[in-house]
Amino acid sequence: MNGHVFQCRKESQNQQEFLKTVEALSEYISKNLEYPRDMFGLCKNYEVPTIAEPVDLTEDESTSETKKLIWKTKVQTFVKHIEAQEKTCK
Repeated sequence: MNGHVFQCRKESQNQQEFLKTVEALSEYISKNLEYPRDMFGLCKNYEVPTIAEPVDLTEDESTSETKKLIWKTKVQTFVKHIEAQEKTCK
């Protein structure tokens, strides 16, 4: 993070150090994480974002093999996304 660290207000003479460190953290996230867009909320709102779960197929949609395959792929991607977010938060 190029020397940027989080410090208490009394530890630093530079009042803008916290904002510069958050900006450096955002740059690090965008370059090094698998799903960087999810973690930007962490730097702005200080909250880990919730990832939307794929909606189940309706009865009509479940008769289509194509829609089943698309839904299954979305679910697999969702699971990978959740696992990546959990790993990143650690």
